[in-house]
Amino acid sequence: MQLKSTKVPLQLILILAFVFQVSVAVGLTGWFSLRNGQKAVQQLADDLYQEIDSRIQLHLETYFEKPHIANQINQSALQSGRITLDNKIDLQNYLWYQLQAFPSLSSTGVATETEDMVSIGRIGEEQFVLALIEGLSDEFYFYSLDEQGDRSELLWQRSGITPTDYPWYTAAEESTQITWSPIFLWTAEEFEIGIMGVSPFYADNGELQGVLASGLVLDHISDFLENLDISETGTTLIVDRSGMLVANSTGEELLHSANGDEERRRLHISESSNPLIHAGYQAIQENVGDLAGVNQPEKSVFDFEQENYLLQVSPFQDGRGIDWLIVTIVPKSTFMAQIYANTRLTIGLCFGVLLIALVLSVLIARRIVKPIRKLQYASEAIAHNRFGQAIEDSAISEFHALGQSFQSMAEKLQNSFTALEQSNEALKDRTMKLSQTLDDLKKTQAQMVQAEKMSSLGQLVAGVAHEINNPVNFIYGNLKHAEEYTDDLLKVVKLYQKTFPAPGEELEEAIEGLEIDFLTEDLPKLLNSMKVGAERIRAIVSSLRNFSRLDEVDLKDADLHEGIDSTLMILQNRLKKHSDRVRIIVHRKYGDLPEVECFPGQLNQVFMNIISNAIDALEDGLDRQAIEQPEITINTCLATDQTVVISIADNGSGMPESVRQRIFEPFFTTKAVGKGTGMGLAISYQVVVEKHGGTLTCNSMSSQGTEFVITLPRRQGREI
Repeated sequence: MQLKSTKVPLQLILILAFVFQVSVAVGLTGWFSLRNGQKAVQQLADDLYQEIDSRIQLHLETYFEKPHIANQINQSALQSGRITLDNKIDLQNYLWYQLQAFPSLSSTGVATETEDMVSIGRIGEEQFVLALIEGLSDEFYFYSLDEQGDRSELLWQRSGITPTDYPWYTAAEESTQITWSPIFLWTAEEFEIGIMGVSPFYADNGELQGVLASGLVLDHISDFLENLDISETGTTLIVDRSGMLVANSTGEELLHSANGDEERRRLHISESSNPLIHAGYQAIQENVGDLAGVNQPEKSVFDFEQENYLLQVSPFQDGRGIDWLIVTIVPKSTFMAQIYANTRLTIGLCFGVLLIALVLSVLIARRIVKPIRKLQYASEAIAHNRFGQAIEDSAISEFHALGQSFQSMAEKLQNSFTALEQSNEALKDRTMKLSQTLDDLKKTQAQMVQAEKMSSLGQLVAGVAHEINNPVNFIYGNLKHAEEYTDDLLKVVKLYQKTFPAPGEELEEAIEGLEIDFLTEDLPKLLNSMKVGAERIRAIVSSLRNFSRLDEVDLKDADLHEGIDSTLMILQNRLKKHSDRVRIIVHRKYGDLPEVECFPGQLNQVFMNIISNAIDALEDGLDRQAIEQPEITINTCLATDQTVVISIADNGSGMPESVRQRIFEPFFTTKAVGKGTGMGLAISYQVVVEKHGGTLTCNSMSSQGTEFVITLPRRQGREI
């Protein structure tokens, strides 16, 4: 008797094998995910603490570096002789400009051993004050300053105050090096505390001359902590080694009045009205110990209002006297919520994957079995050049025999596709090269067109200026003679009237008809106005002739101030007051510049582009009512390395960083269509950097104006 073997369908084998493998993989994955969940809590906490500490320490290092930088700059200015302790007016103006350059500083100043002190302080965002102590008179003056930094009003005056009595002066004197003052109540702000970065300076014989001091308001650190995204119920605070609060993220005031006393003093961490901070301090005392002994990050766990909290205390030291502690308190639920969510997600994904695996196994099995019945038909179809069929080799003889003929066709098809891909790659590379070449041609064409326009404009302006200059000189030269002749004629008329006081009736009627008295008074005024007009035309013609040197190809020594003034004269119509806007004020702050070897016409084009852009920005700001009084400030100076520096700044709306980074790219413009080609600054950059070996930089921030700085060597052939 022959036993019949049980036949198992191929489709069932494939389904069971696939589902089993997926089930094992999903089960192991889910088990390891749940097992490692608790480990992830501590890792997440450590990562969060590290991120928070890093962000806070980076902010503190950056924030506390500003006073010392300001002190170093002030000390360099004293050593170089740029400012002196004897000229308090110049020292006051210098310190006022320094405070403008460092918005984060609340004050900057200097005090001497002769008990003199000059300090500029900031109250709020807009108001500035001057603290002045005259050592000889032993008087303390407190002035308010106007918008130009000049003394406006004497707020109060006291006697018997010396700067050497201040704690910050004593701290610098005792340290003999750069250090910090103790934290103190900032007298300029009623509810703020501050700290001074101080730097003593000495004479050549080693004798202390005085102390440079720049202050910070510490409440800004609390603002930074409040903006940290930790958790909804977590908090961060900074304390000194004695436990006095320096900053916190809860918004709680750092000063308070004890026992009804009107005098405000600093708040100790144990006196905080925030229950979470109070509970955290108790945990520090129980688990960490004395704050003075914390030399590395210390962690602790405590319970508060039926919730588990994680706590870390980390030291912060800047090497100049600051020795504080950063305390971070975060609820454990912040991390567990994510773990629980991940657990639920993992379980859901496991069941989902199993379901998907079951469905896919059925579909895959069907797709594998189905081609078995169509294998021969597919191979014959490919052999007759009907492409689109695909088949894999098999150990089954029938599939293998038919697969040979299919493989031959598949190889031919693959070779064809390979050749086509190679051709496509070659075509793509060629297209990219042609596209790049086309872009380069467009840029070159635009530059050539711009250069040709400016050259033609220069020739036209020079010709027009020459044609106008001759008759204007003729008119201006003859006006002097006309004035002399008129004076002589008027003298003769007066002499005649004096000699013949009673002329004939006919002559008297003629004199009355001519209004001799009116002519005597008005004719000199008329000639004078003609003279003023002629002088104005001569000035404009001179500016046009100076500006029109665009086509000069040789280097020559030129006065840059003359080029700037000529450019401003040409743009005078855009600068003056119009019916729809106020006049744009131009501040010329020229230094003592020598003549510079350059291409004068090309630099005039640079000045024209930058000043025109500044006018456009100011007009845009006036249209949007973002500024009240538009101003352009032009500074020139000779740097210590014998390079010439020209700064052109406006008080417009500025530009974002994304625009500033692309400002010198060809064809890049933010103006409306038809108002700019985007080539002005690109050509200016090429003229300054490539033609003159200089630098052209742009400094700008949104709502803070824009400044272009041009640096040029005095002589060409020397790189900056």
